[in-house]
Amino acid sequence: MKKLLMATLIAITPFSAHADFVYSVPFGIDFHLDISGSGGTPPPPPAPVGLHSIDCGQQHCLGIKDGEVWGAGDNGYLQFGYVSGDHSEWTNLGIEADSVYAGYRSSMAIKDGQLFVTGDNPYGHLGVSIHPVSSWHDTGLTGVTDVAAGRYHSVIVKDGTVWSAGRNNYYQLGLGDNNSRNSFQDTGLQASKVTVTRFSSHAISNGVVHSVGYNSNGQLGLGDLVARHTWASAGFQADDIEGARNFYSVYAIKDGNLWVVGRNDFGQLGIGNNDEKTSWFNANIPVEDIESGYRHAVLISGGEVYTTGDSAFGQLGRSGEHRAWTATGEQASEVASSDYTTILGNGETGKSVGDNSSGEGGVGHVSNLSSWTEWASFDAAPDS
Repeated sequence: MKKLLMATLIAITPFSAHADFVYSVPFGIDFHLDISGSGGTPPPPPAPVGLHSIDCGQQHCLGIKDGEVWGAGDNGYLQFGYVSGDHSEWTNLGIEADSVYAGYRSSMAIKDGQLFVTGDNPYGHLGVSIHPVSSWHDTGLTGVTDVAAGRYHSVIVKDGTVWSAGRNNYYQLGLGDNNSRNSFQDTGLQASKVTVTRFSSHAISNGVVHSVGYNSNGQLGLGDLVARHTWASAGFQADDIEGARNFYSVYAIKDGNLWVVGRNDFGQLGIGNNDEKTSWFNANIPVEDIESGYRHAVLISGGEVYTTGDSAFGQLGRSGEHRAWTATGEQASEVASSDYTTILGNGETGKSVGDNSSGEGGVGHVSNLSSWTEWASFDAAPDS
């Protein structure tokens, strides 16, 4: 779940009686602050330090550092674009971006509202007809402010409306039919935030969660197990939302607290049992950031890192499976998760634990990580 990261303060009419300032914030959303009569100029917000906006797919991770995209892990499906080979250290991928999104075996990036894509694309979920996409490709779309890169389908917010592309066997594109698409199509739903699970899509529209597609474990949050062919409102208000992109659990932040719904066979909802939830359920823990892996999840609460769920690869940072959110003893400014790996970001430094067979932990080798391990140092120059 990407956190709001403030960028540069731009003075349009400095020191005038009606100075108008623009704060550039993530995903291309701009707002104006009129400080006329305020008695002074607000200080510029700090720029993000080090690696941030980290997001992970099946076995690769992406992040932003100094306005450029960096990656670690599997590149067997060309998800790093111009850079060849797998990378066990964080590596400069040679492209600038404002935000990045790691799909199952693909990557997507936004730069000034334009959408760029690369990697595996068997169902056209990158919004282009090329398969695979072997280098960063400009989709031609503008006005893009959010992306949910799924296993084989993707949804984006473009000009305030949800668009979708890719596999559509369970109506997960929200277009009213089950025909797959290899270009992004307007679903007609206005939204500010989107996420996906393996065969479903979710959006926050006017502050209310809407969902569509597969509903085997109640992951649509509609109180039943019935699939939906068009967007349906759960009547549940939320500020942010995060789906297990390769599984069937969904997490939301409402008024700073965690709410959960869907599959829970490994305790990945963190509610103290294995009961799945078909309606949104209050997990009773304050949360600042949350990410979901395949059958586990990680969050930050009060600056402390908590994990829950499956620990087959040690991805919880402690032994055994856990059905409730449990402190790891670690702190982080943001978290991310691949299928079986947990990533903690702290700007210039970070740690990883769990599966590292493709180097997705960014620690400089491909041995699995049974305990929290510091990232390897950064290489400033792009590889080729």
